Amino acid sequence: MKILLIGEYSRLHNSLKEGLESLNHEVTIVGTGDKFKNFHVDISIAPKIISSNLVLAYLNKNYP
Repeated sequence: MKILLIGEYSRLHNSLKEGLESLNHEVTIVGTGDKFKNFHVDISIAPKIISSNLVLAYLNKNYP
């Protein structure tokens, strides 16, 4: 079975992925990450322009 897990902030989905893969499922994790813990995601949907520009990153963090 193919399974898509969305989001990864606490390693919950990575642990779930390991268990599901041991049961022969195909698992993909999609997420933005939190820029602190750097948990692995298979497909990153993090906004690249904001993270590469310090001013935009500051505004994004402090003025949501």
